Amino acid sequence: MRLQRDMSPIEVEILSNGEVSASLLSAYERAEQAISIDRLQRLAEIFAVPVDELLPSTRDDPGRRAPASMPYPIRIDLEMLAAIDSPERDVILQFVTSIQTRRDVFTEGG
Repeated sequence: MRLQRDMSPIEVEILSNGEVSASLLSAYERAEQAISIDRLQRLAEIFAVPVDELLPSTRDDPGRRAPASMPYPIRIDLEMLAAIDSPERDVILQFVTSIQTRRDVFTEGG
């Protein structure tokens, strides 16, 4: 969204009154830092869009695409994911399985 609006990370930091620093925003964009719901809502306010506009597409809504501001690949370590004991793991595994099914790509022994 930031790139679509031709904004720098510094401009977003200024618009957020310092709530979202330029370095943190860049880390979100590179998927190096998880974003909290509060920060996601704040960014949606800054860009004057619904929160779901900042989220990648879902299987239930194939017409939606990932925002243009997220052109980087996402890598998930499936072995590390399997070792995690949390409800989030199940959601991510479901997501990964849907991708594998659509791509018809499965690894041996996995």
